[in-house]
Amino acid sequence: MLANSAVSSIIAGPRTLAQWQSYLPAIDYTWTDEDEALVDSLVPRGHPSTPGYTDPAYPLRPRRG
Repeated sequence: MLANSAVSSIIAGPRTLAQWQSYLPAIDYTWTDEDEALVDSLVPRGHPSTPGYTDPAYPLRPRRG
């Protein structure tokens, strides 16, 4: 999410300490081109993840590039 220029922060919502601890390694993860290709195969760039109205005041932008 932080690789997306439209995202300024992420709010994690764990219910337990164990869940929170399982989230921590993600802080150090480096997003790869393979990760991006996988996401693009599921949701094409510039399209919402769910169909519906996209507010023109907040256009969808590619996650990278």
